[in-house]
Amino acid sequence: MTDKLRVRQILINLLQNAIKFTDVGSVALRCELAEGGVMFKVVDTGPGMAPEAAARLFDSDQQYQSNAAQREHGGTGLGLALVSSIVGRLGGSIRAKSAAGDGMTMTVFLPAATLPRKEHNVLRPDGSNRSVVVYPTPKHADPMTTPGVLLRILADLAVDVVRPANAAELEALSCLPSRDYTAVFLLNPGIDHDDVAQAWVARFPHKDRVHELYRTPVFASAVRALVLPTTISEALPSPKHPPPPRSILAAEDDSTIRNVLLKQLAHCGDHKCLAVANGLLAVEAYEHDPEGYDVVLLDVNMPVMDGPTAAQRIRDFEKSQGLRRVRIIAVSGHDEEETELLFGALVDLSIEKPLTKEKLRMILSESKT
Repeated sequence: MTDKLRVRQILINLLQNAIKFTDVGSVALRCELAEGGVMFKVVDTGPGMAPEAAARLFDSDQQYQSNAAQREHGGTGLGLALVSSIVGRLGGSIRAKSAAGDGMTMTVFLPAATLPRKEHNVLRPDGSNRSVVVYPTPKHADPMTTPGVLLRILADLAVDVVRPANAAELEALSCLPSRDYTAVFLLNPGIDHDDVAQAWVARFPHKDRVHELYRTPVFASAVRALVLPTTISEALPSPKHPPPPRSILAAEDDSTIRNVLLKQLAHCGDHKCLAVANGLLAVEAYEHDPEGYDVVLLDVNMPVMDGPTAAQRIRDFEKSQGLRRVRIIAVSGHDEEETELLFGALVDLSIEKPLTKEKLRMILSESKT
């Protein structure tokens, strides 16, 4: 337990700095528990700098530019001094390790209280009777990669995981006794050109259980909802006065999040939902049946047409047709202040992802009849 907003400020600043100076290669954020607190490491493969220069990075009076590449990227250097100040106020420490041409590692330690662990948390469902396919998965998955993160989440849920490493192993599953897989997670964007995998997926009887996770970050909440939706729903207390049936129009470009939303709504009541992949499709659906929707959920960043543009189009259409004001909710990965700056008065409410059942119940309960 520590200061959430300050930790976010520290990490965003360090990651932006690492990305700015890393033209080729990678930037990684590693988090781990340490004695008395938590440790964060931001590691990049950028140009690096001499060790003595790295030691002066957090001094606002010593704004160091190590070479032409750094001068090209510009910047005042005050960001790292600010990070150092915040870390100090939290009682922590920060250090930079680097060598010219050998990248940079920023290490932050923050003291943090440890909450007692609940071994029997009712919100942690038991997935021992569920099986999922994760394709493809290497024999030894790096815990920092998407397969590694996904496998760890599934292990926490006690789910039986089938791990074909290649198309031949996936095809071999067809020769085994029939199993009713709860979910199939596809991790490789190259599957679009994998004929064997495509054929296997085409034969899989439950298309709504196939999820392309290479298109989205892996969130534990999303994986739980996809693998164990019923158990989680039963573990949560039902509201005393459930919302009346609503008709919802949702625009979200991520197919996994759309599937999660539909499953959550199914457990929140007898609601109808049309989920589309971008803002333009949402505008077209609304204009086709403006009286048919109680709530419109709009993601911020979408291809073809983003959320703020779609919201403006809907409000313009309402005004031109003399229609009632439909309730528009902005759903964003940004914080509330940033979202409000993007949408202004176009929306009735803005909420942060992930979109939980509690947030959905609140939205549906407050919706206008």
